[in-house]
Amino acid sequence: MIKDGALRDAEAIFGMHISPILPTGSIDSISGPALAAVCFFEAKIVGKDGHAADPHKNVDPILAASFVILALQQLISRETDPLHSQVLSVTYVGGGTTLDTIPTYVEIGEGGQTFAWSSECQGGREMTAGEDFANYQELIPRVMLGIGIGNEDLGSVHSPHSPYFFLDEDVLPIGAALHTSLAEIYLSEHQRALVP
Repeated sequence: MIKDGALRDAEAIFGMHISPILPTGSIDSISGPALAAVCFFEAKIVGKDGHAADPHKNVDPILAASFVILALQQLISRETDPLHSQVLSVTYVGGGTTLDTIPTYVEIGEGGQTFAWSSECQGGREMTAGEDFANYQELIPRVMLGIGIGNEDLGSVHSPHSPYFFLDEDVLPIGAALHTSLAEIYLSEHQRALVP
């Protein structure tokens, strides 16, 4: 979107992300970086398929993938500064469709989050969750807020990425009003002449 010029005429941008750990309607904000930088990768490990009864005649990509996954976990614990928060999670492993055959390949994928690029973060409550909003923030002034949706009575307590996610819809008018207020304040403080 950015490459296609989505922000070409934008002067500022406001974003909001829901949070089930905050009570419905409460607002969360910190100065400086609030969410981690995000990266992803996918890999295809190719072996040599064959019958599971003859592993010596095959090259098992499942075994290789398991070693890769373990090695990736060591990158965080042994290769990075423990004072720089980082997360690496293998979130997808796929390979094989039968119970008696070593597959030809295995695919793995992961996502990583880090605050390592932000050596001057102070105070606040950073999260290792990531958000694409940061790409916009590199180009124009911005504000990113969190808004609570936590409501145990309604079951609005699960992550937005959980299959059990449920939104406390009482937050919708609050979020809309907050965004409207931000826009009105910004426009009143940064009025531009509409007519030359």
